[in-house]
Amino acid sequence: MKPLHFSHLDREQSGDVGFIIKNLVFLGVFSLLGWLNTEYFLWPSMLELKKILLEENRKKSVLEYAQRHFETALTNYRNQKETSESLLKIFNDEESRRILEKILKKCFDAYKIKPLLSQNPLQKTQFFIMARASELEKTYLFFTLINKYLPSAQSQLPLKISKDSDGLLVQFSVSIDLQ
Repeated sequence: MKPLHFSHLDREQSGDVGFIIKNLVFLGVFSLLGWLNTEYFLWPSMLELKKILLEENRKKSVLEYAQRHFETALTNYRNQKETSESLLKIFNDEESRRILEKILKKCFDAYKIKPLLSQNPLQKTQFFIMARASELEKTYLFFTLINKYLPSAQSQLPLKISKDSDGLLVQFSVSIDLQ
């Protein structure tokens, strides 16, 4: 049986050694150009793309973490704001006076508050207090509560305690910093 030839070129080139060598040289040059292209152009751009992709993934994970914890942080912030707001109100003159009156009402049987003139009323408020107590422990309780609920308040000397038939008469001054 005769070999099949599809064109006259196949018949002519089928036994041509020069054609085979030419194709092998072309294959070597083509492989070399492909390797050089991959090594010097494609591979560095792939490494750069990998760095960019890693950076994008890192940013994405940071963003996801921030989004997951944002609501928790916001809720904690709002709770902290609400609890701290009452502590910050003591720097307000009216709120400080209201707290002072509550403490006086709790500790003394009767009291009078007289505002004193201060050098700078926006920074400091001063009061002269005359109070009547049945026992000395109530006076100690007053100073304990004033330190706890009005940390910006300071008692001023002289502290005068006198005893009469109705109990103890306590006279002192309190200054409250409003800064």
